[in-house]
Amino acid sequence: MYFPPVLQRELAVAARRKSTAWGRSLSAGIAFVVLLVLLIGTRGNSGSSGPLLLRFISLFVLLECLLAGARYTADCLSEEKREGTLGLLFLTPLTALEVVLGKLLARSLGAIYNLLAILPVFALSFLIGGVTGAQVFSTSVLLLVTVIFSLAAGLFVSSMGKNNHAVLMGAVALVAGFALLPPTFWKGLSSVFGYLEFWDILLYLSPAFGYNQALRGWRPEVRTPAGRCWH
Repeated sequence: MYFPPVLQRELAVAARRKSTAWGRSLSAGIAFVVLLVLLIGTRGNSGSSGPLLLRFISLFVLLECLLAGARYTADCLSEEKREGTLGLLFLTPLTALEVVLGKLLARSLGAIYNLLAILPVFALSFLIGGVTGAQVFSTSVLLLVTVIFSLAAGLFVSSMGKNNHAVLMGAVALVAGFALLPPTFWKGLSSVFGYLEFWDILLYLSPAFGYNQALRGWRPEVRTPAGRCWH
């Protein structure tokens, strides 16, 4: 199997970086402390501590996943532009796809490691009780998809700009727009034209709506005469 040299180099550099190891250790440590605090606060009541653990930690991780693009990939290509080294990469036999994938994978390593370090901790909510395996699994998949989306959004914004602050704000604005605008448009269209099942396409564009559904285990919603209610 052919593995482009730029990917090997970027991944090796990222794997050896001290912040990569410290980041995943810190993420898992914070999640474990939250687990202990919730267990003590609920006095081991599995009916309340399990759902609280899943909701609290997954919400924290969701926010981290949404900001992963601004934190890790928003400046990966714009930095090369500012330093004038992006053109040098294309003088090599590397293709544009290899350059982009190399930057994306190298910058994404920390975000993926942090997420993988936290998942086992809030998966303990299933063992504690009060939540189903479907809720834990669907929430884990939702967080993984969200971090990939955020990293890709950051890379896209980085390819469009050069200024450091501009690309960071652009990455945050793009992710926030996808998270907040689709539910807002759905609500407005449903209010003006009445509820239509076709409007639901907008909701599935939003990580916020996906998170809400994942916590419910993607159970079918109860339809009412007034239409669909999004809680």
